[in-house]
Amino acid sequence: MKCARCGHDSKYPERAGRKCPGCGGRFAFEPREGDPINDVAFDKALDWVSSGGTVAFTMGNLHHAVARRIAPKSFGCLLYAPFVVGILGGMVAVGAGRPGLAATLLLGFFGLGAALLVGNKRRPLGLTVPAFQALYRRWVDAHGRPPKLIPPPADRPAQLDPALTSELASYSFDRAVICDRAETVDLLLANDFHFENNCAVLSFDGHPRHVFATVRAMLRHNPRLEVFALHDATPFGCKLAWLLRHQPDWFEGTEVRVFDVALRPGQAARQPRLLWRTREDVEKHPALTDRERHWLGRYRMELAAFRPEQLVKRLFRAMNHMPEAASGDGGGGDLIWTSEATASDGGADSFG
Repeated sequence: MKCARCGHDSKYPERAGRKCPGCGGRFAFEPREGDPINDVAFDKALDWVSSGGTVAFTMGNLHHAVARRIAPKSFGCLLYAPFVVGILGGMVAVGAGRPGLAATLLLGFFGLGAALLVGNKRRPLGLTVPAFQALYRRWVDAHGRPPKLIPPPADRPAQLDPALTSELASYSFDRAVICDRAETVDLLLANDFHFENNCAVLSFDGHPRHVFATVRAMLRHNPRLEVFALHDATPFGCKLAWLLRHQPDWFEGTEVRVFDVALRPGQAARQPRLLWRTREDVEKHPALTDRERHWLGRYRMELAAFRPEQLVKRLFRAMNHMPEAASGDGGGGDLIWTSEATASDGGADSFG
């Protein structure tokens, strides 16, 4: 196993006490003792999620990156074994003068092979939050806290400088991104999305709380405002744009335009390896079709599955192709969440 610090490759007996014989650094994980990941793989997850240490990321982003790396691996060439057995068996049966048996073998083994391939492709993520948190604590104990990780709200100042709060009241935002989760807001703010795009960024439930009331009041009084609802593929997230349009403390009765830019079940279903399984009854709602309700009762997908750099670029692209690229409650924003989103970022994500 290689050391994430010095690259020294050591055998299991050589790293007694989980220490690298090359540099003396401590290993966070030991796969030979049952750990689901090694230090190099965890380090690569950090490098991927931070785009080489240049982009801030959330704990949710890191959770998804690690979960993908420890998900049950593809069986590779073994997945094609039923096809090979079916062909060979069919050839033997034909040679023995039994074409009926040959057809049965081909159909049976080809059906089994197809089922295995589809099942492997659709396997959702499985690393639970407590299990991930345990892995993360061990990484920090051995290597320290990742420098680009956005700290949780409890570790940040509760109040903004009063002078800055007063200054906010004089701003004029013509665009706003409203998220269903505070974590998504933190991701955008930490990467200066609000500054670079001159837009407000808030969560529906009042984050950041020290400026929320001031900024929302400003937004409600701007008839030229365009609002972009950014959310996970969850029952609440998929209602977000509808709620923003129909709640009086948001934009009901105003001329504000609200666009749903992500993430609907139809978009999430195309990336089955990034889904989480769930089981819940989803009530009927004007923002949800019956098909969406059925899907959301079984699966969910979070924006945290996307590399932060790509999420920021694709959101920027959607906001600058409005209103053509995003439309209403019914699942706009297809432009940024499919693999064809190449114009702004040079290519589709690789989620491996």
